[in-house]
Amino acid sequence: MDHHIGFAFSVEQISYAVFESPDMVLCAAGITAYPFDYEEGRFLQQEARISLTSVLKNILDEQKLSPKSISFSIESNLVVLKRIVYPENLEESGITDHISWHIAESLNLPMNEYALVRSDNIIVREGLKEELVISIQKKLIRFFREIADALEIPLRNLTVHHLSAELALNSALADQAEKLMILFKIAHSRYESSFFLNGRYYKSHYERLPARNSSSEYETNLIQMVKQEAAYIENQFLTGDQEQILVDRILIYGPGLNESFLSMIQKNMSIPVDRFNPLQNIVISESLQSVLTDEIASEYVECVGVSLDQ
Repeated sequence: MDHHIGFAFSVEQISYAVFESPDMVLCAAGITAYPFDYEEGRFLQQEARISLTSVLKNILDEQKLSPKSISFSIESNLVVLKRIVYPENLEESGITDHISWHIAESLNLPMNEYALVRSDNIIVREGLKEELVISIQKKLIRFFREIADALEIPLRNLTVHHLSAELALNSALADQAEKLMILFKIAHSRYESSFFLNGRYYKSHYERLPARNSSSEYETNLIQMVKQEAAYIENQFLTGDQEQILVDRILIYGPGLNESFLSMIQKNMSIPVDRFNPLQNIVISESLQSVLTDEIASEYVECVGVSLDQ
């Protein structure tokens, strides 16, 4: 049997998922700590690459794996994700120039130091196209390619958590993805809202979590933040004569999610709110079935998603 492994490098931890083909059975999964304090700049340093390679090699050795391919998912603040808007009838040469100009305005370094990736994630409304474009430093690509080379495993994919979550979302919900959804990730010091339109990633942003003065006050403030996020994204679709699009569902996941908050928000929101389990439509090996409960599975969203990108 062939295996494919996907790693997700989040601020708090490194998670991984291993699928066995051709039936795509989840046969291994786990979470481990960084060998250093997480900082964005670390992902361009040779010492970090060497120590990360060692951590990943230990995981492969412990699991007795020799994967045929490897994929990596990283935090979106390591790249530039931007929606570029242009007229629906604009010719391709004009689109290329338009995108290049707008992307250049968003970059901290010269444009030739980035790889520009145009996606098929395009939303059309009111005669305009909104295209998702990804800019990633070439040094960062080289960093992860060198890790894959050191492990002697072909690199299949390097992507960002939002797009990995999109793959997990569409796997879990199949054709049930509602018009407008929010994935709300609660970490230890921040939360992240990602908005999905018809199952495709639309946009997102980070905020720091409120101070934990008391459990009830903290949860009340967090619920207010979720309500604000729903109102914010609904307001994005109020322009023109189009029918207003409302949030149909909110899914919550992440290492900072607990049952107390989940229960409280379900009682205080008019929108359906559920814990996001990315494994609900995935075949899981018997050895993992008792381990990957709904609560634990919600920490594996990104690594499962990037592993599914075959």
